[in-house]
Amino acid sequence: MKGLLPMLQMEALGQLRTWRALVTLAVFVFVGLGSPMVAKLTPMLLAALPQDQLQGFELLMLREPDMIDALGQFLKNFNMVPLLVVLGGMGTIAGERASGVAPMILSKPVSRAAVVVARFLAPAAVLTAGTALAFGGFALYGSVLFGPLDMAGFAAVNGLLLMQLLFFQALIVAASATTRSAGVAAGLGMAGWIAVSAVGASPTLARFTPAGLGVGAADLAFGREPVGLGLCAALSALWIVGLLAAGVAVLRRQEI
Repeated sequence: MKGLLPMLQMEALGQLRTWRALVTLAVFVFVGLGSPMVAKLTPMLLAALPQDQLQGFELLMLREPDMIDALGQFLKNFNMVPLLVVLGGMGTIAGERASGVAPMILSKPVSRAAVVVARFLAPAAVLTAGTALAFGGFALYGSVLFGPLDMAGFAAVNGLLLMQLLFFQALIVAASATTRSAGVAAGLGMAGWIAVSAVGASPTLARFTPAGLGVGAADLAFGREPVGLGLCAALSALWIVGLLAAGVAVLRRQEI
């Protein structure tokens, strides 16, 4: 794959120069530290509301929050990160084609496959580091507020959520390779996010798609036995590879 290393270096510098990496990491830190805090403070905030405004939330005030509540909040917050991935990567290749940067890059000894793969690997490294920060922040603060945490199980939860993020990163890179419009790429990415969310409502269908990774993460977090998780992880890896291969194939057939 000609020119992959220089492309990775250029993409990494771009992530730092535009603050994308730092903003992304800050979001993960918020997810990790903020989730147990929100779980802890929610009953207190509800207690300050007038009774006529509680609208069925009274049960949350009758017991002390625990680690399960914190894990539920963590999953809710993490489920919004794919939107950050889609919106942050919508101009990955499309924007460079529209601005004329892509022809300049490809005029050098760099293959189109290297362009696509680098646009996936550099953000993937940031997402991996961010997930590690979220894991560490939650493990530290959650343990302080709610007691011991099953570290191995929580690590597995984060691994599944990370793989789902990598799927969305591959999706937006492939979408960006098909068009010169960052808006169109974002629309395709959003459509993919909506589709995955919809499929996640059906456990039977979810196990054959990356939606099952989120379902499996929730099962592990709440102490349930996940069904078909190995198959789902294997198929999700194939989805990622397939999307990147599709992005390369489309980019090779298009005029830059």
